[in-house]
Amino acid sequence: MVRSAISWVVTDALGRAQHITPLYGSRQRYPILALRGTMGAIAMALYYEAFERLMLSEAMTLYFIYPAITVVMAWLVHGEAATWVSAAGCGISLLGVAFIARPPFLFGGTVQYGVQHWLGVASAFGSAFSAAAAMVAVRAIKQNEASLTVALWFHSLAVVGAILPLSLGYPSPPVLPTFKEWVPLLAIAACSCVNQVCLNRGFQLEVAAKASAVNYTQVLWAHIWGIAFLGETENWSGITGTILLAGGVVTVSSSKSKSIRPGPDDTTAFVTSVESKAPEYEETRITLGDGFDTSNDEWQDPAPELFGKQEIEMSEEPSKQ
Repeated sequence: MVRSAISWVVTDALGRAQHITPLYGSRQRYPILALRGTMGAIAMALYYEAFERLMLSEAMTLYFIYPAITVVMAWLVHGEAATWVSAAGCGISLLGVAFIARPPFLFGGTVQYGVQHWLGVASAFGSAFSAAAAMVAVRAIKQNEASLTVALWFHSLAVVGAILPLSLGYPSPPVLPTFKEWVPLLAIAACSCVNQVCLNRGFQLEVAAKASAVNYTQVLWAHIWGIAFLGETENWSGITGTILLAGGVVTVSSSKSKSIRPGPDDTTAFVTSVESKAPEYEETRITLGDGFDTSNDEWQDPAPELFGKQEIEMSEEPSKQ
């Protein structure tokens, strides 16, 4: 809760400093913004629950199936077509995560498969599904809201969601952090602010397949920081996983994935084709991308067969010379 509360205050201050109005977005997008914030808060809570009941390596590996879930959900909800190349890249990256984390259920080892273990597995899967839903919601918002606005909904709803369990003393009675504990908490909150803004912006600008694949690098960075600052040692599986993970991200980044079902919420219209025919025609009307038309500056629902095509509509009457 402390992390989310600090992040909420800082993000709110940044939004006001940049004069973002309305700070919490337009009213017609409140439902999708609330969905993104709620699913993100649930994903974070379940992620920590998984850590309480599973080994760190197991929890991370199970959680990081969420990029693959995101690709499938984006295809079902938004019609974002993921190529075989991007799908293969996600699979390679997930394999890299497994080699780095080395979960006992894949690489052997002693582990107790009791009730607590299966609750941890369920929490990890629930976290992955919720995180995927949050990212798909960001894809629906696209560039219609500032990334700080999207982050504000996540931080604020995370704080609200933590109030009830903490008031009930779950998972343990709340205590005030000590002076030494405030330092890492502030560092975590600062990283959380930057992470949420960059994460939201990335999913606003890029299709889910590519944006999700880049998220696999979190495991790679955790591996690097562990060696650099925590004295962790390198091994063959870590090296193999690092190579696989990097290769998977490069593979996805080189693929050509695009949305096949644009909608009226994508207001970042652009001119798709300009052809100079003014001398021959009395009227030239340029059709903008995603159904935006200069003739009346209003959204028009174009025919499905025109999605993604380039077209210039001209009057049939030639001008008299």
